[in-house]
Amino acid sequence: RDLHSFPTRRSSDLPGCDAPAHWCDAHHIRHWADFGRTDLSNGTLLCARHHTVVHRDRLTAVVRPDGV
Repeated sequence: RDLHSFPTRRSSDLPGCDAPAHWCDAHHIRHWADFGRTDLSNGTLLCARHHTVVHRDRLTAVVRPDGV
């Protein structure tokens, strides 16, 4: 898990999840298989549990000026 791409994040980006950043995985908001870029503008941090739920349930996210 390389969190160097998310230097200022202290926890999961999912509202209500307080998992610390070092427990989280970097997640492509637009999946790389769907031509999503691998960069900060297309990334978010999710804990392992929520990362699994997002993929299993095919959830999507909206990026707003104040966050994901």
